[in-house]
Amino acid sequence: MKVAVYEYEIKNHSVMILNWAEICRHNDWSLTVFTTEECYLEIKEKLEQFGCLKEVVITKKINVMNSLFLAKKLSNFDKVIINSIYSAYFSFYLLSLIKVDTYLIMHNINKWFLFSERDYILLNKVNKNNYLKSVVKVFFAKRIKNNLNGFIVNSQNMMDYLRKSFKVKNCAVIPFSTKERSALEINHKISQRCNERINVVYPGVVDLSRKNYKSFFKLAQEAPNCNFYLLGRLPHDFFEIINQSKIDNLITFEGYIPQSTFDKIMNEADLLFSDINVDFNGEVYGKTKDSGVSYLMSEYCLPLLVNKEFSNLEYLNSVTIYFENNVDLLTHFETLKQKNFRIKKTQEILKIRQERPVALTAKNIKHFFN
Repeated sequence: MKVAVYEYEIKNHSVMILNWAEICRHNDWSLTVFTTEECYLEIKEKLEQFGCLKEVVITKKINVMNSLFLAKKLSNFDKVIINSIYSAYFSFYLLSLIKVDTYLIMHNINKWFLFSERDYILLNKVNKNNYLKSVVKVFFAKRIKNNLNGFIVNSQNMMDYLRKSFKVKNCAVIPFSTKERSALEINHKISQRCNERINVVYPGVVDLSRKNYKSFFKLAQEAPNCNFYLLGRLPHDFFEIINQSKIDNLITFEGYIPQSTFDKIMNEADLLFSDINVDFNGEVYGKTKDSGVSYLMSEYCLPLLVNKEFSNLEYLNSVTIYFENNVDLLTHFETLKQKNFRIKKTQEILKIRQERPVALTAKNIKHFFN
């Protein structure tokens, strides 16, 4: 089978192309990747290690003209996967007209299935000047959806919601990250880091509307002997907040974080943290939209300390530490500072992860396509 994956410009989603490389390798399919040079450079080194990779086609930002060129190219494949759509809806509508089985990886379910034109305008506080543009966006999003052969989501939580709320049958699950780490690799990391300062990482986009940060700053102030990484590019309105906090053990990043830097920090992390505004822009994290912190927890086998409003992936719920308030937060953190407790949690996550190998995901996708 010839599979094509298209990622049009979202660098943070480039890593999902590696999932398809794993799936194609297990199923003995050939893979061709269509993406921009920026996205390709994020994964180039890892992607080129896969023997199933036939070709990488470097594309420009999608528009009406090159969507027709892409449509012609993609018509030569058996299956086409669109990795993400956040703009250029008319161009993607033209692309969705190809006579090939085409699937969309859906990152925001309500955006695609629930929103009317009015919903979108109200939720995004669209002004009068952008009114027509917003109506056109929702109009073509609906038509793209109708032209697709199926949908792929990142978790069972999302698929359950999609099936129950919208009666969608043709959908499948592929985790945001399918990377597997051996017990030997995880245990080696534990032995290396057992006497080091604890590294606490708060990963993802730094955005005051999506996440809370006071709790993270509180931890950093209460634990001066630990390192606290805010692992996401700081927006300009956040610089003043950071400067006012005056926390010496808080590490931040002003620009885009290259994948190599991200990987290095995650490999040296001991604990993940997040405090998520669960209801955001018409979506519900953990239900209609997933948080990347769940997949980092799974991939790196790291304990996660997170606010209780968040619903983690079902298979990770039992090993997730939820806090309700600041007192609860500090109590849990004191426990997590204990090396033996962190090791126990890490081993539990590793065991859960090993029960869900990428080979099983590849088998499920093969069945889904058939």
